Amino acid sequence: MKESSIKRNTLTVFLFISSFMILGFYYFHMASKDSLKNYKNFIGINKKSNRLLFLIDDCEKNINKYFMGHNISNYEKYIESSRKIDDVLDELENFSSNEKEVLTYLNKSENTKHYQEILYYSRMIRNMNKYQRTMVEEINEEGRESVDTSIQVRYLNNYFNEMSSNTKIFIQAYFNFTGIIFDSYYEKNEKMGTDISIVISIVSFIGFVFIARYLRNFMKVLTQFERISKDLSLRNWDTEDLKIGKYRELNRVSEVINNMKHDIVNYIKEIENKNKLEQQLNSEKLIRIEKEKLLNETKLLSLQMKMNPHFLFNTLNLIGSTAITCDAELATDLIEAISEILRYNLEYDERKVDLETEVDMLKKYIFIQNTRWQDRIDFKILNNVEEQNIKIPPMLIQPLIENSIIHGMNGILTKGLIEILFYEEKNYIVVSVSDNGCGIEKEKLKNLFKEEKKIDNKKRTSIGVKNIKKRMEMLYNRIDLFEVESNEKGTKISLYFPREGEKND
Repeated sequence: MKESSIKRNTLTVFLFISSFMILGFYYFHMASKDSLKNYKNFIGINKKSNRLLFLIDDCEKNINKYFMGHNISNYEKYIESSRKIDDVLDELENFSSNEKEVLTYLNKSENTKHYQEILYYSRMIRNMNKYQRTMVEEINEEGRESVDTSIQVRYLNNYFNEMSSNTKIFIQAYFNFTGIIFDSYYEKNEKMGTDISIVISIVSFIGFVFIARYLRNFMKVLTQFERISKDLSLRNWDTEDLKIGKYRELNRVSEVINNMKHDIVNYIKEIENKNKLEQQLNSEKLIRIEKEKLLNETKLLSLQMKMNPHFLFNTLNLIGSTAITCDAELATDLIEAISEILRYNLEYDERKVDLETEVDMLKKYIFIQNTRWQDRIDFKILNNVEEQNIKIPPMLIQPLIENSIIHGMNGILTKGLIEILFYEEKNYIVVSVSDNGCGIEKEKLKNLFKEEKKIDNKKRTSIGVKNIKKRMEMLYNRIDLFEVESNEKGTKISLYFPREGEKND
């Protein structure tokens, strides 16, 4: 199955939807802007057509004043108004002949009645205005004293009335014509806006379907995480692996969990095989030295691994509950942390590691515990060791922290504090783990390291300080490297690691 990326697919769908929506809104905005512009043009041109009546009225008033009086300015005003009539007619005819929407309408429509009326009455008004102006100019050139002005005034007034009547018909035809065109243009833009909205809705629906599909697959994997974490917490190691799907990010998390489960199973089998070997060596009564050496090694590994199932089950339960809350990022961080701790535990066995490496693993362990306990317990690590290349046995400090959590913090609901301090003292590297818990009772502290009967592992809550002390004794062949101090204010446990080259006895 070919893998794909959830991030890339989701981003692609998001960009796809966003692009279509932006383009759709842009074209809708431009169409609305264009409609508003055309509307303003139609309103403006209709206002100009209405001016014709006012200009004709001005011509009539000025020519009457001119014939009745002796002021030449009235004649000039008349000529100016008459020429404005020609200018308005030019603008109206130009709009009717060159406007894009008008031409589109004339090319598609068979009903051009109003347009023919506009042309007819426009020519009529223009000719009447020209004839009238010519007649007034001739009278002005011949002199008003040589003609009967009263007859001329009556004739001009009648002519103006007829001209006004034709102008009203022209204006009405112009209104009807531009109204039809504007209604057609508005309907076209409204339809285009509806089409754009439909396209955006369809594209958005397709995108949401893809996103829902991603979320469904993601929830399916989270359900598998919850199942396997529950099975592993019940020590059901035969549970089936998480299935590999088509999304790369989820597959990486599935691979980590599957590998972690296989590592646990293999390691348990390895422990079982070593135990069988130990029994076989005991039954065959091999040489005492070889038998003791193998027995010690087996005990060391057994002591070290007692912490793994307990800690692992708690962590898997934590991951499961985190996954249920859909906090995938935190769940992934927890899986990476427990994987690195387990790999660290498996790879190094009882070999010594750099102090810095051990501190890094402790930080990952504390990250998991912080996530689990949250504000109830505060963890602090302070490393005052300046010397480089210091090596100590791995996985000795982590059980002490776990012991402080389980026993020292028992009954502490808030403001719990666990401090881990690394420092140098003479020929030793000292690591102390202290808490502000309830402390250890005097009688219990006194009998802490006495031999006890075998404890059922299923009822154990911690690896215990006794096992850590035994490991220190077997590793360094000394009994003075482990120290416990406790009172009602808390407990402090210190481990003394001899420097390289120092005698272990």
